[in-house]
Amino acid sequence: MVDGVLKNAKDEKGHVIYRVVKDKKMDDVWKIPCMQPASKEWTGFPTQKHHDLLERIIKIGSNEGDLVADFFCGSGTTLLVADKLNRRWIGSDISEYSIYLTRKRLLNYRKYIIDQVKKIEPIEIYTHFDDKKKNLISSGFFEKDLKIKKK
Repeated sequence: MVDGVLKNAKDEKGHVIYRVVKDKKMDDVWKIPCMQPASKEWTGFPTQKHHDLLERIIKIGSNEGDLVADFFCGSGTTLLVADKLNRRWIGSDISEYSIYLTRKRLLNYRKYIIDQVKKIEPIEIYTHFDDKKKNLISSGFFEKDLKIKKK
């Protein structure tokens, strides 16, 4: 920059010197498409996020084996993407429909893990019957491992 004017560096013959950069600069605008009803991953959930968006966020904010928590898990996309990226996860939602939908999506995705159920410790789901129902799901959520406790 000379006198407020951007000048390119030139060699002794007057040719502009270009620098080849192998690294890709991260843009401050993420170009990720909106969820479309025709999409394979579409669940019909009103606030569902695109897999690509959540994959990018999870990769930025965690490493393999880390715990990803989503306490408003909705349709479970965050948990599904976390599982695909080899993260442990925990999710909850106040809506029973959300829990049903999340559970269904995770079980469909993790059919291959059924052979390893014996290696997974049973988890507990707590349903509170105070003012609002709260449900908690976690990795390894299978019907025969499910124990429900009412408080």
